[in-house]
Amino acid sequence: MAGCSTDNGDGSRFEALMTASKQEREKASQDLQKISKSFSDGKTSRENMSEQVLTQLEVKVSNGEDASAERQQIQELAEQIKRESDAVLSAVDNLFNESVKALALASAAYDLCGIEGERANLVAIVRKMDNHPDRKYNAEDAYWKFKWEFQNELKEGDVETECKYFLSQKDELEASFELAFQAMSYSKNLHPQGADTVTP
Repeated sequence: MAGCSTDNGDGSRFEALMTASKQEREKASQDLQKISKSFSDGKTSRENMSEQVLTQLEVKVSNGEDASAERQQIQELAEQIKRESDAVLSAVDNLFNESVKALALASAAYDLCGIEGERANLVAIVRKMDNHPDRKYNAEDAYWKFKWEFQNELKEGDVETECKYFLSQKDELEASFELAFQAMSYSKNLHPQGADTVTP
């Protein structure tokens, strides 16, 4: 194994990777909560506006009047809803991505330290994350990509040092996997129904 000239002093490459991963996951989670709250808070306003425009449209159509302005407003509302819902889904994907990184980092460390039986569990979690047809993000592809990168990084360090730190932090890292399920919950509950219609 190569030396660990780039490790964190008495720490390890794994320590640096885990610290960065934790910070990125926390930021992704906070961003998602902020964006989803904004989307939710605007729901009543969007619904009221939609109802008002639709009422005006119905009146004009029944009176044989030109309703092109109302149709334009409806189109603009639909486009606004699509933009806002896309922002929510983008934030969901970002949290998925950071969660997958954590899973891949753990898997790479499990392999490096010879801990058996964990890889299948992690892959199963990742595949559940992919079970959302509303999303374009491919969690399993990202998982293997990140794992390969982390394996190469960890192999450059001292195995004993890496594994000692990993085992001391294993419980904390595994607890962070909850964010993966948080992301799945957001994807299920915040999937913008009817994003191409007037109301979300």
